[in-house]
Amino acid sequence: AACVGGADWIAIIRPIRDISGWLVPFFLVVVVFVIFGLANLLTSLLTDLVLRNSQTQERMIMSEAWGEQKSAINRFRDMLVESGRLQDGHIHRKNVSRAIKSDKGTRILKDAGVDPPTALGLLKLLDTEETG
Repeated sequence: AACVGGADWIAIIRPIRDISGWLVPFFLVVVVFVIFGLANLLTSLLTDLVLRNSQTQERMIMSEAWGEQKSAINRFRDMLVESGRLQDGHIHRKNVSRAIKSDKGTRILKDAGVDPPTALGLLKLLDTEETG
């Protein structure tokens, strides 16, 4: 109780000292362990709370960023569909290259965090047979 301010230390030590004077140092060691243990417990609880809070915020930020990128990719896909050059669900590499190089396509890709030269390189890697 004295650790959290409920009793006076002298009132607690008196009965121990009446039993034996040698018990007082042992009692003080126990008290020190209890005080440091409580301090350690509170520190660990606060640290854990801060870490969990920061992880939650980080996940929220990542989720928002992913949503923005996904939205930009969907806009790029819609732009390709609107071009009207789809044939049986395929689009030729030349048409996609033109879309990537266009001002609107470049803006959309930059919103998605993709550089147009990178997108062109990926397009060449994915369409090795040039079939669309």
